[in-house]
Amino acid sequence: MVVNIGGLVARGALPYLQEYKDLFKSYISISTPHLGTAEAEENLLNKGLSFMSGKSKMLSVREMNLDDNIDLYSCYLFKLSKDPGLSWFKNLILFSSSNDKFCPLESAQIQVNSMKK
Repeated sequence: MVVNIGGLVARGALPYLQEYKDLFKSYISISTPHLGTAEAEENLLNKGLSFMSGKSKMLSVREMNLDDNIDLYSCYLFKLSKDPGLSWFKNLILFSSSNDKFCPLESAQIQVNSMKK
């Protein structure tokens, strides 16, 4: 399974790079699960992620599945969404695909779908 977490790693590093924020021009991510993978369509993928996070306790997988804390507001990706790092860039370029079975389109676009319940 290919997991594209490079965009999340870059975002997680931004607080440590604050002194350079005036030099940032463009942030580019390709199918990065910015809002997690909890809404991924592929059942097999969700089962695989659940298995990996439950059996091996891989923290990064649990974080992407919004399973790292019982309280959603304490999950790493929620906390990361409150960080001002992305606002330091003049350009945000977010690539995504509606055919991506791992990363939901809304997650890659950092777009909350208000139609879902």
